Amino acid sequence: MNGISVILCTHAPRVEYLARVLHSLQGQTLDKGRWELLIVDNASATGLFQKKEFSWPSNTRFLSEEVLGLMHARRRGQANARHDILVFVDDDNVLDPAYLKTALELFESNPRLGCVSGCIHAEYEQVPPPWFKGEYESWIAVRRIEKDWISNFRSERSEPCGAGMVVRRVILDKLFEDWSDSGLVLGRSGSSLLSGEDVEISGAALRCGYFIGQIKSLQLTHLISAKRTDSAYLFRLYRNICASGRLLSWKGGGKKPHLSAREFFKDVSAMVFGRGVGRRLAWERFRSFSLAKGVLGRCHQSTATNG
Repeated sequence: MNGISVILCTHAPRVEYLARVLHSLQGQTLDKGRWELLIVDNASATGLFQKKEFSWPSNTRFLSEEVLGLMHARRRGQANARHDILVFVDDDNVLDPAYLKTALELFESNPRLGCVSGCIHAEYEQVPPPWFKGEYESWIAVRRIEKDWISNFRSERSEPCGAGMVVRRVILDKLFEDWSDSGLVLGRSGSSLLSGEDVEISGAALRCGYFIGQIKSLQLTHLISAKRTDSAYLFRLYRNICASGRLLSWKGGGKKPHLSAREFFKDVSAMVFGRGVGRRLAWERFRSFSLAKGVLGRCHQSTATNG
């Protein structure tokens, strides 16, 4: 019988947020015999599993991953999962009660569907600055989906994000096999805001011949703390997103992170003649080049040392 392995990776979680996430998992309409919960403690300073503040579902298993980094923790969960359909739940993702049931039915009825996410609503602890709305909210994994988007090619409309991602295990097998090719592992790690792991997963799905998508019926609420809507944080986040894009391009066979003449003149013009947020975003794009180059340099240095 097919089932789902929910992989919840956490590092020093906010207690009230994780409690709400666990409560939403306790309330899933899918029979507990058809899913399991794997909690992966990713190098938290204090023991997580003994905390009395949390009510763990009865079908929970606990794992530890000492190497800091979201994808290292997800790999640990994937290696220990009992089922071939996986759901990634962050420690600030509150699932709709029907989330797991909907996901399982969707993947059982669509054998070529490989990787999807859903409609992600924002619950802000603090109202974001006025300029931060609409498309900018995608930086913090907010997705207001009005219809399903599914494709067998890369598209912003169909490309899933990591929060609540449903993915077939075989796709992650392929992705992790390819890890050693570059030595660079993207995704959040401690205070680093580098990302791109969701893009890599959907890319692996396409290479395996599967479809990817964003599905309206998969609903979750993203709990967003006040620090994540501070303007300084958001601009730093944007810089890291741009740097991650450069690194993804390099991992995909492109050139090492570089600033083309066209990019240079476009961003310099925006910094000189632009105004407000547009000028600041141009500056962060400009800075992302140095950030990406530095990350790649450290990666190569680490690879050489370990070799």
